[in-house]
Amino acid sequence: MGIFYEDAFMTVLNMSVTASYVALAVLAARFLLRKAPKLFSYALWSIVLFRLICPVSFSSGFSLLGLIGSNHVDNTFSAAQYIPRKIGLMAVPQVNTGIDSVNAGINAVLPAATPYASVNPMQVWISLAGLVWLTGIVVLLGYAIFSYQRLLSRISTATWVEDNIYETDLIQTPFVCGFIKPRIYLPLRITGREREYIIRHEQVHIKRLDYIIKPLAYFALVIHWFNPLIWVCFSLFTKDMEMSCDERVVERAENGEVISYSSSLLALAAQKKMPRPTPLAFGESNVKARIKNILNYRKPSFWALSVSAIALLILVVVLISNPLSRQNTSDLQAAASSYNVEYLLNNKTPYVGNNSKVGALLNGLPLPEGITRGSFVLSTDNPPYGLTSYYDLEDDALEVSEDQFLRNSILLFALIDNLDQVTHTGFWHNKLLSSTPFQFSYTRADAERVAGGDVRQFAKDQRSLEELIEVVKLLGSDTTQAQATMKGLELYVWRNPELTGSNAIYYTLLQGTNRNKTAEEIYDLTAATTSIEDIRRELAKYGTIDVLVSHPLEISKQEMMEIVDQMKVKNGSIAAGVRWFEQNPLSEKTRVISPIAELRHLTEKEYLEVGTSEIENPSIDDFRRLDLTLKVQGLDDRKLSFPEDRQITDVLTPEVHWFSSSFSQDNSSENFAHYSAEIVVYIREIGENGLRDRLKNLNIDVAYTNQQGERVEQSYNLGDILVVIE
Repeated sequence: MGIFYEDAFMTVLNMSVTASYVALAVLAARFLLRKAPKLFSYALWSIVLFRLICPVSFSSGFSLLGLIGSNHVDNTFSAAQYIPRKIGLMAVPQVNTGIDSVNAGINAVLPAATPYASVNPMQVWISLAGLVWLTGIVVLLGYAIFSYQRLLSRISTATWVEDNIYETDLIQTPFVCGFIKPRIYLPLRITGREREYIIRHEQVHIKRLDYIIKPLAYFALVIHWFNPLIWVCFSLFTKDMEMSCDERVVERAENGEVISYSSSLLALAAQKKMPRPTPLAFGESNVKARIKNILNYRKPSFWALSVSAIALLILVVVLISNPLSRQNTSDLQAAASSYNVEYLLNNKTPYVGNNSKVGALLNGLPLPEGITRGSFVLSTDNPPYGLTSYYDLEDDALEVSEDQFLRNSILLFALIDNLDQVTHTGFWHNKLLSSTPFQFSYTRADAERVAGGDVRQFAKDQRSLEELIEVVKLLGSDTTQAQATMKGLELYVWRNPELTGSNAIYYTLLQGTNRNKTAEEIYDLTAATTSIEDIRRELAKYGTIDVLVSHPLEISKQEMMEIVDQMKVKNGSIAAGVRWFEQNPLSEKTRVISPIAELRHLTEKEYLEVGTSEIENPSIDDFRRLDLTLKVQGLDDRKLSFPEDRQITDVLTPEVHWFSSSFSQDNSSENFAHYSAEIVVYIREIGENGLRDRLKNLNIDVAYTNQQGERVEQSYNLGDILVVIE
C-alpha cells in the first residue's frame, strides 16, 4: 500500500506540474479571447482537465512543453516527468521543472541520502507528503459526499411540475442535480417569465452534459488539491460555464427578453445568500459578472467565430501534446537529449571523493527507460580511483544496452578530474534472483578513444561540453552521422597461415570505444577481410577519425608502411603501432615488438617522495611520471637501442628531468627482452605538449631478421608514440 500511494503521489505531482504550465497558457489565451463567446473559454478548460486526469499524451513537434524542456519518455504515448519517480532513492535528489531558478531553489532544500542509514530522508519526505495528500483527498471527497447527501435530503419532498422540473420551498437557488437522470430544481417563488429564462438556462446545462463535466472537474481538483493554481482554474471554469450558458439563452431571446433575463438573475442575487448546493451539483453564481456579460453580449460574426475556432484548435494541439525528442533514432537517443549542460558544469569537481558533486552528476545523467538509479560507492583510498553506481530494473525481462552507460561514463571522466574507472552494476527487480543483470566497466582510456584525446578539455566551458555531448549522443547509432563522430578506430593487420591456411594478409577493423581487444576478436575470420579495398570503403563512411594500425603477427615494416599509404581518411590521422600480447595461443612462434611511452599523473604517495623545496608554490599537477618500455619476443638476430638515462636527461634538460630509475632484461636463450625507464618530470613551464616535442628527439630502434631472411629495421619516435593517461 505504501509503495502504491507513493508512486501515485509522484505521478500526480508530475501531472500537476504539466497541468500548471498548460493552465498558465489557457489563462493567457482566455485573456486574448475575452471578446469572443465564452463557449471558447469554457472549451479551453477541457485541455487543463485532460492534463489533470490523464498522465500520458501523444507526442508532437508543436508541443508547448518543448519550450520549457520537459523530461519526457519519448514513446508514442508519453508522460512528462519533472520529478523522478524514484527520487527517494537518489543519493542527491534533483528535480527539473524546466525553470533553472525554480530548480535551484527546490534542489537546495531537498535532503541528500544519509550514508549507512536504513532509509533516505527523501523517502520519508515522500511518504509523509503522500499521506497528507491522501488525507486531503479523503477530506474533500467526504465533504462533497456529505453535502450531496444533505442536499438530497432537502429536495426529497420537492413537487414534480412537468418533465424533469421540480419545485420546493426549501431552496432559494435553482440548480441541476443528478448524474443519470438530471433534474431541474426551482424555488417556489420563481414564476412567470423569470421562471422560463431560468429553465432555459438549466436545460442548456443538461444538454451540454455539464452535470457530468463539473463533478469530473471537481474530482480533478480533489486529486490536485495541493496546487493553488488549480483552485483558481476551477473557479474560472465554473464562471465560464455559467456565462456560456447565459450567452446560449440570450442568442435565442428577443431584445426585450435580454433585459428581463438580466432582471431575473438580479432578483436571485437579491435573495438571502445560501450555501452552494454541493460541489457535485451547481446553481446560479457570479451573478454580477454574468449580468454584465449578458448586457454586453453581441452575436459574433461568422469570421469572428472562425478565427476563434481555429485558435482553439491550435491551442488544443500545442497544449495537449508532449514534445518530440530532438534525437528520434532510438529510446536511448531520446534519453541522451536530456543532458543539462549548465547543471553538469556547476557540479564539475577535480576529486572523485566529493560525494555531493559526484552524486549530483549521477543524477544529472539520463538512464534507459525501465532502469532507476540507486546508491553509489567511491573508491578513493588508492589509485586507480573509481566510482561504482548501482541500478534497479523495473522489469526483469528488460534487455539492457550499454550504450547509455558508455555515454554517461565519458561525461563523468570529463567532469571528474581524477576519476580512473567507472562501473555500472544492475540489480534485478525480483530480489530473490542471484547474480546481476548487467555490469559495465570503463576506464579513462576508453573515454579518450572516443574523444580522440583528454576528455577533460571538453569540460572547460559550456560550448565545449555541448560538443562532447553531441558526440556521445550518437554512440550506438547505426547511422553514418554517428560514425562520423567516432574516433580511435583500430585496424589489426595480421598473417597467420596456421589459422587461415594461406599466407594472405588479413585486416580486422574494430571500434576503439571497446575495451582491450582479445585474440578472439582480432583473429575472428567472420569479421576479418583480405581486401584492403573493403577497409578503404569502410573508412570512407567516416568524417573525422583517428586510425591506429596494429600489426601483431608476421607483418614487416615495409608491408605495414605500404598498407598505411593505401589508406585515406577525410579528416584525422593514421598512425602505425603495435600491440603486446602476453599470451597468444594462435601461434607457437609469435613475433612481438611493443614500444610504449606513457605519461600519467603522480599518485599522492609518489608526490610525497618528490623533492619540491626549490619550487615556489609547488603542486602535484606540476609533475608527471613518464614510463618508457620496450618488450620484444621471437626476433632472430636482433639489435635493440633503448634510450639511456644520460640521453634522456640531456634531451629533457635537468630542469625537466627530476629523477628516474631504469630496468633491463635481455634473455637470449628465450629470445625475450624487456627494457623500461620511469622518469618523474617537471612540466609546469613546458606543459605536456612541450614534453612531447622534446621526446621527439629520442627513438627506440629495433632491428631483426625475418623468416624470409630479410633484415628489418624499425624506429619508434617517443614523441609520436607518447600516450597521455589521465
